[in-house]
Amino acid sequence: MIMQRHHRLSAVMLVMLLAVCGGGAPSAQADPAASGGGAVAAPAPKTNKPADKGADKTGAATGAPTKAPLPNTPENFVNGLSQRAISSLTASGISDADREARFRELFLSSFDDLTIARFVLSSYWRVATEAQRGAFRDLFREVLVRTYARRFAGYHGETLTVQGSQPMPQVGGSVVRTVLNRNAEPAVEIDWRLSQGADGQYRVIDLVVEGVSMSVTQRNEYLALIQRNGGSLDALIAELQQRLDRP
Repeated sequence: MIMQRHHRLSAVMLVMLLAVCGGGAPSAQADPAASGGGAVAAPAPKTNKPADKGADKTGAATGAPTKAPLPNTPENFVNGLSQRAISSLTASGISDADREARFRELFLSSFDDLTIARFVLSSYWRVATEAQRGAFRDLFREVLVRTYARRFAGYHGETLTVQGSQPMPQVGGSVVRTVLNRNAEPAVEIDWRLSQGADGQYRVIDLVVEGVSMSVTQRNEYLALIQRNGGSLDALIAELQQRLDRP
């Protein structure tokens, strides 16, 4: 039962990631600072129009004021993550290795992988050696990177609408409420649980899809594997390594 639910949720998570990361060039979007969020729109078509003679080498109009950065809000973080993903992960002609490297960079900068790893291992994190913690964290990250980076070709025009956010005081962060619009299929409600570090930056610590936590689902799978192997964390580490070793 746990494994069946995990595979179903992984598929939903993948569709969500594809929607966030879109296809083509960076997309236009409503100003979330003014509207409290907005849909990630379809990318604008490319043109071969020459640069305006009144523009400088950066493309900005000469004498025009520099656009101020958007406020550091949870909604802007989610929308900004989508734009960065669009520009880096869906570029034409990139290899699988390049896409994995770009996905890894995005994951490390936008997800709190230490908090996620500690939660997923639960009490086993506290009794694990530093070597086991490091091995699990590295393998857990690489399994996610390899699994999802190779599947971005499956985007079919889904869009993500950011509806707003609310504080999450217990972790010093926020929950951003979004809806995944899946064309002819029913929409999916997704909550992004974010932490906010001492540097003021937001990072993803969990995704809740239709009320089901992805981190809890992952934890249930991994703890079941450990328990089937007599409480051996090394058994989980070996399993993750085997997944990476497969072509």
